[in-house]
Amino acid sequence: MTYPSMPIRLLATLALLIAGVIVSVVSFRDELTAASIARDGISAASARDLIEDGRPAALLFAAADRMDAGDHSGRELGMQLLNAGLERSPHNADALARLSYLQSLDAGRFSRDAAESLNLSIKQCGYCSKDLLRWRLQYVLLYWQDVPEQIRRSVFQGADFLRWWHSDHEFLADARRYAQSELIPFNQYQRAVGSQVRPHELPDD
Repeated sequence: MTYPSMPIRLLATLALLIAGVIVSVVSFRDELTAASIARDGISAASARDLIEDGRPAALLFAAADRMDAGDHSGRELGMQLLNAGLERSPHNADALARLSYLQSLDAGRFSRDAAESLNLSIKQCGYCSKDLLRWRLQYVLLYWQDVPEQIRRSVFQGADFLRWWHSDHEFLADARRYAQSELIPFNQYQRAVGSQVRPHELPDD
């Protein structure tokens, strides 16, 4: 018995559907692997294999987060993982921020490379993540003396978003106290953002 031939358009649609299912299965498997790495960690040898095997960015980022930033070899491998992941996913603001931090630790100061990575992180995600806004402010306060003025102001714009959008007053109060202990003009930078500040949110210097 002969069967009528399937229309070419239908064949193409079916092929796309099958490809979509395959991609979904692979993505789900990768998500499970990334979650496993985040939960259980990963050896340095296995992390290097992820780079050599060209694995997805999510796995590389998850592995980078589990490297020991206090150890030189762990820090180096973490940066390699992040750079490899950013080749596949160059707009990941969290990975860029993490890379900046490792570059600072490696250089012993907020280096030019660290500034470039953090600036890219800010450009990719100016206000999209409360946790990242918090982290950037703490990071910049920690390395204040070496941070370029433009990045300082950008980070304080993010901190102002924490104030008026997230009402994150307790966190900002803690950040202000730390800044004042380090003689950082926190209030001056907060005022310079230019948005309206309610009196109780900005105590006198």
